[in-house]
Amino acid sequence: MNAISKLTALVTGLPAVGERFDGGFFNGLYVHDGFLKAQISASKVEGGHHAPTAWNDSYELIESACNFVDGAAATEAMAQGGSKLAQWAMDLRIDGRDDWRLPALQQLERVYRMAKPTTDHNWQGNCGANPSSWPPTNVYTAEFPARTALELFLPGAPEAFDASGYWSASQRPGSPSSAYVQHFGYGGQYWNLKDSEFGAVAVRSSIICPFDYSALVAPENV
Repeated sequence: MNAISKLTALVTGLPAVGERFDGGFFNGLYVHDGFLKAQISASKVEGGHHAPTAWNDSYELIESACNFVDGAAATEAMAQGGSKLAQWAMDLRIDGRDDWRLPALQQLERVYRMAKPTTDHNWQGNCGANPSSWPPTNVYTAEFPARTALELFLPGAPEAFDASGYWSASQRPGSPSSAYVQHFGYGGQYWNLKDSEFGAVAVRSSIICPFDYSALVAPENV
């Protein structure tokens, strides 16, 4: 069995996007640090969403948060820098899991694709491209992603997201005063001052298997 066949077998054993999985809701797959990982967002009903609050009260640069893929490392750096929002995520205990963190921007984007609550057209331009997702995803069109078809996430349902901005754990590189937001009404991705108030959702990851892009284009010898 070659690498593609092995990967396909693993992926077909996973739940559909939006189903309960490993402590929360399965958002999709991504590649990070040599592994294929499942991303899971926390349940709103179980305390995994935060009301609008500041990213941090300080405008000091948090260098370890200047990335768009690794929300766990960024959250821990934020907490060391005094972020109460980051500490909230790190203190969460849901379904026996204690590794909840704020999502980096590309992680938060996967949640939006799963749970978009509106029928509004998506912001286009550069928004939505997600090279860390597996498979990688392209920029939004006006119509895609569409409003979620998942009943739990529709407006008025227990797990629905507000049609407003949510903080990512991604510091804007070169701008110590700003961090990135994903808007759940129309998909806009933009930066805002860290002491502005936006909501937040916690996520965690589960390793599926080692992942090597080069192995996908060449059959194994055994």
